[in-house]
Parts: sequence; C-alpha cells; structure tokens
Amino acid sequence: MRLPVEVWILSLISFLSAAGMGLVAPALPALAREYDVGITAMSVAISGFAAARLLANVGLIPALRHVRLRPVLAAGLGFQATTTFASGLATDYTWFVVFRCLSGIGSAAFTIASTALLVALAPADRRGRAMSVFGGSSGIGIVAGPAIGGALALAQPHLPLLVYGAALGLGGVIAVVLLRRARDVRTVEAAPPPAETDTAAVHTDGMIGRTRSPGALAQLFRDPLFRTVIACQFVHGWVNYGLRMAILPTYLESVGHGLAFVGIGLTVAAATQLVTTTVSGGVSDRLGRRPVLLTSFVLALGAIALFGFPAAPWIVIAAFFAFGLAGGAQASASSAMLADSRAGRTAAAAGVFWMTFDIAAIVGPLLTGVTVEVAGYPWALGVAALVVAVAAGVTVRMPRTRPS
Repeated sequence: MRLPVEVWILSLISFLSAAGMGLVAPALPALAREYDVGITAMSVAISGFAAARLLANVGLIPALRHVRLRPVLAAGLGFQATTTFASGLATDYTWFVVFRCLSGIGSAAFTIASTALLVALAPADRRGRAMSVFGGSSGIGIVAGPAIGGALALAQPHLPLLVYGAALGLGGVIAVVLLRRARDVRTVEAAPPPAETDTAAVHTDGMIGRTRSPGALAQLFRDPLFRTVIACQFVHGWVNYGLRMAILPTYLESVGHGLAFVGIGLTVAAATQLVTTTVSGGVSDRLGRRPVLLTSFVLALGAIALFGFPAAPWIVIAAFFAFGLAGGAQASASSAMLADSRAGRTAAAAGVFWMTFDIAAIVGPLLTGVTVEVAGYPWALGVAALVVAVAAGVTVRMPRTRPS
C-alpha cells in the first residue's frame, strides 16, 4: 500500500535539512584556518549546535501540549535558515559560533515537530514503513551534502553555509505550501507504555501520545526495543555525525588528502547509503530488525578499522563504502523500530529519541577532538569503535520482533 503524500513531503524536508548539514562538513578545515583556530575549537562550534538543540528539545516536549505541530515545523525551519545564513556571513569565529548555536534551536523545533507530525499522520498499519522512509531520508541527507559541499568549500569556505541556509528556506516554503491541506494536530494524553513489547502498538485516533506519570522516563526505558533504538541513535550521533562529519575531513586532510577527495569519499558513502536504505527496509520487515542492525554494526566497525590505514586512497574509499552500508541499514531498521515500540508512541519518546542524538553529537566531537590532540587519531577511532560495540551488545539482548 502507498504511503500518504504527507509522509513523502516531510521526508523531503528532512532530506533538505540534513543535506544542508552535510554541506558544511568539507568546509570545516578551511574555516578553521581562516579563523585561526584548532580542531577542538571548531568542534565546539559543532557541539554548540547540538547543545542548543538539546536545550530546545527539553523545552519543546511540554510545549507541544499547547501548540499545533505544523506551525512549529515551519517556524523552526525559518529560524534555522536565518541563523545559518548569518553564520555564513560571520567574519570572525565568535559570531560564527553564536549563529551556529542559535540555529540549533530552529533545528530542534523542526525535528521534534516533524517526527510527531509524521507519527500522527501516518496510517496505523504503515507507521513502521513511514518512519523508515523519514529516518532514511534524514540519514541520506547527512552524507549527501558533502558531494556539493567539497566543491563549494574550494570556491569559498563560507559558501556551504549560505547554500545550507537557502536549502532550509526552501524546506520552510515546502512546509507552508505543500502541507497546508494536511491535518494539523496537537499531542494528546496517552497511557504510559507497557514494560515489554515486541510489536508495534497503534493509536487509532492518529495522534501522538504523551505520558502523564511521574516515572514516565523510567517506563520508556523498560521497553527493550526502545532501549535498543536509543543505543542506535547514540551511535548515529557519535559516529555518523560526530566522527564522520566533524573529524574525518580534518583527519584525512592531515594525512595529505585534499578537500575534493574527502568530498568524493563522502559522496560514495551517500550513494551507498541511499541504495542500502532502500533495500534494508524490506529486509528488516522480512527478517526482523536485529539481524539488520547487527550487520550494520559489523560494517561500521570494519569501516573504522579501515580508516586506521588512511594513506592508501582505495582503502579510504572502501571505508566510506562500508560506512554507507552501515548507515543505511542502521537508519532504516532503527527508525522502523521506533514505530514498533509502544514506548515510541509518546511525545516524550520522540523527544528522548532526538535528545539522545544531540547528547551524542555534543559529546562525540568534543571528546574525539580532545582525544585527537592528546593521543592522536588512532585512539579517537578506537573510542568510536567502542561506542559501536556497546550498541551492538544492547541489540543482541533485544527481543525478536515479528516481521510485518
């Protein structure tokens, strides 16, 4: 059965936002040189964006009780577009960091509103597939942007940020124009999720729920599927965002690879992730989420190991290829599993889902940057591998899910 057009519109907006984020990655080394700062200082700019998202998410979870989701979505995109464009015009490092941090507020509003709106509008019997499409488009966008970002950064380091702002503005226009006839919703009260579940739970009213009990957060983490989703999201924030976007471009440049080559490598990862996301969604429906997730973790560990030998270009390309396979499989299966979990039916769960990404995206670049400067890149890669291994251990312990 076909998905509603609103699912595809939300996925397109998510792709534009995430692709714009990827546009900036190849420009980071050039911006660091222009501002005369080190890798740790540039990591602060990246982590500050995630920190602002995290704080905004904390405030948005209760605020969603009182506002409709579609205006929050459009306003978030508009605010992020404005502040991102301003960061592209910044002439010194301080203003660059200020505007990058402010843009995180708009990003949080867009992300949590779009996730909640998606869960509310997707048909009950196709929510898992809808989440897979939405999550996959976001994951693809994160690594698709560098394909153009590398060339833009060579022309002018600030140009990727300006294009990013324009992409966000386009997403805001799409939200206002193409979603104007979509049913607008608020969050509604829902009973706390049960302790155990292995299949999707359905709210027949088509609304996203919010928990009321004081122990709601603890109840969310009693669901083993939700715990696995959170572990996967932490890997996504630390490895796919923190390591791939913030550290690898500088790492590869330090061993003699140019910005154009880095852009090519990230393009390989993007193309591979696109194909893998398309295929792995159906595979996880047939075989279950766990085999697909475990395969993605093995591939991620293999990619990290290959990056330990960066001198050979073909090894670097192979590592990006493995990263693309891992990212596509993980994005598809974990996003679908959020819909499988009854805990994922609440607004609190949607907030925790994205807050986890933000925490990992804050800690990941900062700790990785410090590790690089204190102990070197091999140790930073080792820490990333440990994060992946822990998530794999959590996934091994999750209950089997029945293929839909």
